Amino acid sequence: MIDAPSRGTRRGKYLPRTSPVAAVVVHTTGRGPHRRMERSPGRWETPFLAALWIYATVMDAGPHVVVGQRGEVARLAPDDVCAWHVGGKGSRPYSRRSWALYAAARYGWWIARWPGLLTPHALGSGRLWAPYEAPPALSRAGLVSRWARGSCNANTLGVEVVPPLDGGPWYDAAWEALVGVLRDWRDAHGLVLARETVVSHSDAHPLARTRRSGQPWDPPPGQWSWDECARRLA
Repeated sequence: MIDAPSRGTRRGKYLPRTSPVAAVVVHTTGRGPHRRMERSPGRWETPFLAALWIYATVMDAGPHVVVGQRGEVARLAPDDVCAWHVGGKGSRPYSRRSWALYAAARYGWWIARWPGLLTPHALGSGRLWAPYEAPPALSRAGLVSRWARGSCNANTLGVEVVPPLDGGPWYDAAWEALVGVLRDWRDAHGLVLARETVVSHSDAHPLARTRRSGQPWDPPPGQWSWDECARRLA
């Protein structure tokens, strides 16, 4: 693993972690790195390197770790900070009793994937969207105030996987690298790697990561599934 501090990390944008890690959220970068390569031919050798450039120079938001299809792994933020890898505006709707009825119309995939669970709040042993526990002396009141209503970022670690150029399934090398990251986090944080603690961005925040057609896309089902992850963890 290489250290490649992201723009948000270097600028001190992330709050300190104050609660145990409840879950890991798995993301896809999508085609953003690929489009950068198309616009600037020859500048980056791989989409992975283009992704690192994006996180280093363009975005304050970002994950803790990025994984490439050749098995590359880069640490963008230390585990002891709350990186901005999941949007924060979804907490309140998931708290409403009407979520299950509301979800049935467009988010039926979530209900089918998580039978018996009422909302994303139930993931991570019920702590996925728990409020941020701010230290008394913390001065950045604006972000603390928003996260006090519930923050997925406050309770999780995030990993982004750069997809293949052809948009197909992740390569074995990428899966092996991802599984290695998960095992490292398991050992470091005492995290049980299970279906409800290793979730996709769409699982954690379906309001923000469901297509208009009603399908999850971050990552898409053709690239990510817990069943495949569990098989490789075994």
